[in-house]
Amino acid sequence: MTPKGELFRLWPEWKIGEKRRSAAAFKRQLYVGDYKVAVRKMVKDRIADAETSAEVAKFVNTAHGLLGCVADAVAVVYQRGVRRELRGVGEGAARAFADLVGESGLPVQGTSINALAWATGPVVVVPYVDSVRGGPRLCLATVTQDRCEVRRHRAAPDVVEAVLFEREDGVLVELDAWGWRYWTAQGEHLGDGMHDAPHGLTYCPAAVLRARPWLAYDWSGTTDHVGLADAALEVAYLSALGRWTRTQTSAPLTEITAPDDKYAKGQPIGHPSRPLVFDAAPGEVRVAVHDRTTDPRHYLGEIQALASAAVARYGIPPSAVSFVNDNSNWGTLSIAMTPGALALQRDAQAPLLRTGERALWIAACDVVRASAHRHARALPPADEIEAALRVAFPDLGEPADQIKRMQAFEARLPHGLASAVDELLRERPELTRAEAEEEIAANLSEYTTRIAELAARNVAADPARGVQSIAQFQGREGGQQSGAVRREETQP
Repeated sequence: MTPKGELFRLWPEWKIGEKRRSAAAFKRQLYVGDYKVAVRKMVKDRIADAETSAEVAKFVNTAHGLLGCVADAVAVVYQRGVRRELRGVGEGAARAFADLVGESGLPVQGTSINALAWATGPVVVVPYVDSVRGGPRLCLATVTQDRCEVRRHRAAPDVVEAVLFEREDGVLVELDAWGWRYWTAQGEHLGDGMHDAPHGLTYCPAAVLRARPWLAYDWSGTTDHVGLADAALEVAYLSALGRWTRTQTSAPLTEITAPDDKYAKGQPIGHPSRPLVFDAAPGEVRVAVHDRTTDPRHYLGEIQALASAAVARYGIPPSAVSFVNDNSNWGTLSIAMTPGALALQRDAQAPLLRTGERALWIAACDVVRASAHRHARALPPADEIEAALRVAFPDLGEPADQIKRMQAFEARLPHGLASAVDELLRERPELTRAEAEEEIAANLSEYTTRIAELAARNVAADPARGVQSIAQFQGREGGQQSGAVRREETQP
């Protein structure tokens, strides 16, 4: 048994990276809405009176969740699915790969991984084969930056040479080019022959999915979203302060001016329905009721200003941030982005996520081929997988925008000012020119094959009526023309 604490001698990064992991954990809490403690600490620091501070703290809530709203609004790459396929490797291998994609669960998890990668930093995804009900299955371990340390290749920073991450049960898992090793939270090795296991590859099978470009000194994205995180806390603080203030001023103030001996003792002052009784002559008593209701727009306007300033950096116009501001609604935060803005977000993130997805599926196929999985023998070698793998994200442009773009393209094309390849690259900038040419050729081939099949069977395709025979088509057209002629002949 390795002496206790040996892991942290082998991985000094775990101690050094504690502050970085803490920052990533806080951003994850901001994303999921688990940051009441931080807001209550802010209330305590800002309000000197302990009793008032405790009262305001009772109104703290994370309903607005500014960072979560922004992350969900911009994490759009997986919004309409992803096409993952192997081309040119045979039907058996293509079907096996499609089965593995569905089995992994990534099509379901894609949107949440996209949002976490944008909000907390790059997500490390580790494919492995585990024995579950029905036999060995491909699984994916998704690890956020608050639970891992990564050793990277110097020349290719997103190539992982080793990763150490914490499982939900507290066990630390080490993965490198040899295989899997397991440690306790105190650094004690669990290498008793039942835990450590080689994976049979010559590299560390881990991929990095990132949704934001990284600065040269900040691979993990530690300094990302500092302003947005501050704004999320400020919004929650102002919401709590405003709601507390409204409770203090919701009851009207009753002002009574009268001789003390003229007022009947024991009466409740300020009761909404009971009368006040005075034994006095007219003019001796004056009662005034003052409305102290606080308009919520004062607080909500400040909240909206903060939110608009925070999101402007991410290409979200201030007009996209809205609140419902009236006396019956205490502000409903919403971010409504235009299709054009969503397309820009997609274009910025798609190349990064596509690179990570390619690395992930190449590694996943290697892991499956080295296992007892039922598809292990159906998959080709890694070099063939890399050449045949296609990962495509759909364009998010609105149909109306696509039609306008196509009209402009058709007008420019005869003059040599545009090409189909350039147009596709403009829609999906993550593609290479060779991939764009291949996709256009494949689409045209599929279209001509369909036309040839219809012509060979002597049928016509009418989008409004489906596939029809030539006789049906001609009969309908002839009947319509005959009816038109008869109507003209019968008109006076």
